[in-house]
Amino acid sequence: MKIRKYSKKDEQAWLRCRVVSFLDSAYFDNVLQKKEIYENPAIELIAEINNQLVGLMLNMKTKSEMLATNKTN
Repeated sequence: MKIRKYSKKDEQAWLRCRVVSFLDSAYFDNVLQKKEIYENPAIELIAEINNQLVGLMLNMKTKSEMLATNKTN
């Protein structure tokens, strides 16, 4: 399994994973047709196996550019 940053090309697979993950939850009807785009920097990570998206690891908005870009200087 590889954890990597989300990219725009992942959008359709991201949407499918999100829908499946919500099926047996109180959010089952919270279906999106497009991934939300955040106004502020965000940390967006996905999991893939054999170049196929298999999970949504982290989708977190932040007000810190340093956190979102992983820059320490």
